[in-house]
Amino acid sequence: MSGNAFKDFNPHPVTYDDWIILKSIVKDFFPNVAEIGSAQLFCDGIGMYDRVLGDLDFAVELPKAEILKIVKAHPDTFQAVKVFGNTVSTLVYNPEEQYVQHVDFMTSTDIVNETWVMTGGSDRFKGVVRNMMLCYLARVQNEKESTEGRIVKHTVAFPHGVATKINGEPHKHKVTERDNKPSVILHTLGLKSDNESVTVSRTYEGLLTTLEDTQSHYEGFKAYCQESYIYRKNAALLDRALDYLKNFE
Repeated sequence: MSGNAFKDFNPHPVTYDDWIILKSIVKDFFPNVAEIGSAQLFCDGIGMYDRVLGDLDFAVELPKAEILKIVKAHPDTFQAVKVFGNTVSTLVYNPEEQYVQHVDFMTSTDIVNETWVMTGGSDRFKGVVRNMMLCYLARVQNEKESTEGRIVKHTVAFPHGVATKINGEPHKHKVTERDNKPSVILHTLGLKSDNESVTVSRTYEGLLTTLEDTQSHYEGFKAYCQESYIYRKNAALLDRALDYLKNFE
């Protein structure tokens, strides 16, 4: 989200013990809140005691203006505030350790679904890799459904979910509203969408288990990755993901 928002303040990194304290503080102000991104890995207990994060990300089921109003009303706790798009970034004072730590609040209208969409991934692969695979699979499904006179375009946005645009007969021009229900996203992309598939596909590794003939996607996903800005930014991350796919059993 906004990892460098407070670099001049030198906020303290976040450990598992810090997360316990900060989550308690956050819930005092925002009862309907949930971790998103890498912060989810603390909840899952994946390498939690050894993990150190630069910040914590939470989805809050309130409008951005309400989140901003609350944090500005409590400057002893939220000691610095910045706004980036739909995210309110703060420096939260940790009273037990007596240092400040970076916490981001993303406004949400549907925490349950958005925490799936904004997955932290796993200890092996970040959530962005799972999300790139979803976007690639949308492209694959577009090719399957499109014909010469009917162009189908499914797109997945984060955290807003999947939408479909159809040009050509009989729809002429049709655009669906975005839907962030995990089962709808998976179904739209031609994937299994039962409860078990929704659960496992929160990670890149799990999503691969739901595909048929998984390794057949290697060349296509490789090309998709290599044309992305994320590959230019962190080729090693995606190369590891591609290697995992190539050797998937």
